[in-house]
Amino acid sequence: TLKNIVWYTDRQLTEISLGGLIVLVIIRTIQFNMSRARDRFLHTNLCATLANMSNHFKRLNPYVCQRLVSLFEKLSKKFTKILKDIQLNESKTNGVEQSDVSSDCETSSLAPELTQDMSIFEEVLRMILEIINACLAAQLTNNPNLVYTLLYKRQVLEPFHSHPCFQDIVMNIETVLTYFSNRIEGIDRNLSVSEVYEIIQQSSLQWPSDRLKKFPELRFRYVEDEQPEEFFIPYIWSLVFHRLPFSIRVLLESAIRSCDGFQVKEKDVEKIIDWEIQQKSNAEIPFKPSRVILQDLTGVPAVVDFAAMREAFQTLGGDPNKINPLCPADLVIDHSVQVDFSRTAESLHRNEELEFQRNKERFEFLKWGSTSLKNTTIIPPGSGICHQVNLEYLARVVFKGDNNILYPDSVVGLDSHTTMINGLGVVGWGVGGIEAEAVMLGQAICMVLPEVVGYKLVGKLPSYATSTDVVLTITKNLRQMGVVGKFVEFYGPGVSELSIADRATIANMCPEYGATIGYFPTDKTTIDYLFQTGREDNVIKYAETYLKAVKMFRNDYNNSSEDPVFTRVIELDLNTITPSVSGPKRPHDRVSVSQMKQDFQSCLTNKIGFKGFGIADDKTNTTIPFIFDGKEYCLSHGSVVIAAITSCTNTSNPSVMLGAGMLCKNAVEKGLTVAPYIKTSMSPGSGVVTFYLRESGVTILV
Repeated sequence: TLKNIVWYTDRQLTEISLGGLIVLVIIRTIQFNMSRARDRFLHTNLCATLANMSNHFKRLNPYVCQRLVSLFEKLSKKFTKILKDIQLNESKTNGVEQSDVSSDCETSSLAPELTQDMSIFEEVLRMILEIINACLAAQLTNNPNLVYTLLYKRQVLEPFHSHPCFQDIVMNIETVLTYFSNRIEGIDRNLSVSEVYEIIQQSSLQWPSDRLKKFPELRFRYVEDEQPEEFFIPYIWSLVFHRLPFSIRVLLESAIRSCDGFQVKEKDVEKIIDWEIQQKSNAEIPFKPSRVILQDLTGVPAVVDFAAMREAFQTLGGDPNKINPLCPADLVIDHSVQVDFSRTAESLHRNEELEFQRNKERFEFLKWGSTSLKNTTIIPPGSGICHQVNLEYLARVVFKGDNNILYPDSVVGLDSHTTMINGLGVVGWGVGGIEAEAVMLGQAICMVLPEVVGYKLVGKLPSYATSTDVVLTITKNLRQMGVVGKFVEFYGPGVSELSIADRATIANMCPEYGATIGYFPTDKTTIDYLFQTGREDNVIKYAETYLKAVKMFRNDYNNSSEDPVFTRVIELDLNTITPSVSGPKRPHDRVSVSQMKQDFQSCLTNKIGFKGFGIADDKTNTTIPFIFDGKEYCLSHGSVVIAAITSCTNTSNPSVMLGAGMLCKNAVEKGLTVAPYIKTSMSPGSGVVTFYLRESGVTILV
């Protein structure tokens, strides 16, 4: 080191070239990566980029030169520390202490992580030295600032003079530095910065280039040179996926997998990829769901159509057994039962008997369909409500198709509340009969690429509030906002506080708040639910692995870096939720329980409409007597005559059902009774609901 050479004081980048700025950014990125990220792919490619440019470096800015040499200095210190740790490890193993930094790199019995770190730092240090050497060999006269910097920081090279991995390249650089240091030391007085700089410039013109050892030209070929698509597409794909809402990712995957140039074309895929721009252009896209779910009232016509097609095909001389749904279809018989009997222990049995008598012909026909039609599953009566059966049993979350190809589960159904499955991370919504049959026949649904409203949930639900209170609040908010034809996707830390049952309740009422879907991306809670509902372990394992691999899995709802881009965002603090009811006529007219009495009294006299009955003030206390089972009773405004817990929204959530059961049980124990003229009924969402009500000690009064 030349003691009389002063360091630069001006580090302002007022005159740096664009090329110099690029080099500086690359250097700083390498430094950051080596100290924190430790992505070997990144630093290898960045070093290769610098190496490819090194023969063409001209007039590097002083600060760029400082950063390049400083990078080598910092990494060399870490490299030295790693070597000492390795030597300490060896001394403990072999009983021999070594302290020379120039010891051979190849050692035995090393800790794997130390060996790996040593290899990485050795690779980068060697590359930096080769970059410096290439620049000196090819552009010495054009880079006096680099020579100046190396002279000032010459001591950083000393530990590597005898190191077998660096010795040849270091000695080449030292040859250059010795030449210039001799020229500077030949002047017997203190020199200024400008004078040293001038000597370096003049001496470089007389430099005998043949004094340097020749090294192979630094030239790296990248994978993208020969196969650019394989290199860039995964990177660009990850960028696109990171911004796309999770629900749109499902549409995109379906379009890519189904792209045949006929039903689904490349331009359709491009529209979905370009969702941020296309979402407001009413662009039409095709969508091919993974399966169809039907209920008996609307599903029977679909089965009839397949039977008719078979008959027609047979008439034409074909094999009728070849006529089957191409897309898997599940039909749940749940809409046929009626409540003719109530309030007795035999009510369920007697109602089911009547159900089979009334629907004998239909059930026999569906029985034929279950055995004759391939790719079709028919769930018998008494199994539960179709949406809960879908949630607990039918939903795959991830499909395994032909040739073991995995893809996300998605569904369309012949019921508006098919959206309940969105709570499990499955995209699905209700469609008409013709659309459902078209999907069963392998056709795509034509839809407008939707906007996606991000509904951010924060906070935690109070102990006295339920998921029903949450969904009534959400329904009111979204109806006021207007989300018809849009997707709603829930995110934020509050989602992690909700069970799958709570999410399913919120998703179930999607038709009431007007959106196409109310989607909750899959996460650990989803996987836990699959275990709880008895899905096979290997199915759950490949589902989780697949979803994580294709970026359709939310690792942490609390991590905002996983949040995609939305068309618009609305936020709800779960801490603000209060017990609620809706009405008197529409589900999105939410009313706090504390205001229910006042609200109902106002509705009585309000003008006829959604929040009014138009009753005159002097008629609000009117009562009407009637006879029931030989006894006289009176009805007034607001009297309850039917108490039915049969909605798919309310009959599947354990906390809601158990809460209702405990309330009823305690009421009976306190001596409260139900008026005999009130017709009561309850339809558990599934056999699981009946089981946990019974096992919890809550008596079921049918």
